[in-house]
Amino acid sequence: MLICADHENKIEVFRIVDDGEGRSVRERVGAVPKKDFALGEAFDRLSEEEFGELMSTIDIYKEARNVRAKAAALAFPQTVRQVVDYFEASADECQRKLIFTALKEGLRRVRQASKEQEVAPGGAEFKPQ
Repeated sequence: MLICADHENKIEVFRIVDDGEGRSVRERVGAVPKKDFALGEAFDRLSEEEFGELMSTIDIYKEARNVRAKAAALAFPQTVRQVVDYFEASADECQRKLIFTALKEGLRRVRQASKEQEVAPGGAEFKPQ
């Protein structure tokens, strides 16, 4: 049986084994980077059952990442309004510069992605200017 310990940038994978004295101990198998979930050579020796367990765990992490991204995207209009309200009401010059730059960069990337797709969000035709 495998167990996985969550870390900021990786998932550390352990196998539960008997220590010979009737106690269960963790034996480190390896680590899976959250950046790309690539499995290194350390995982080549997993049994078919262990490999299935690990892939199920990785699928959960991928789904969680997608759900967080979707939640952030759906909350984005409200977040933008709150940021603009803060910008107008109390942001100092450094904060204004940071916010303005982030908004400009975000808009630049959205335009770039729209040009690549040549279709605006919602399926309407998009004509780059």
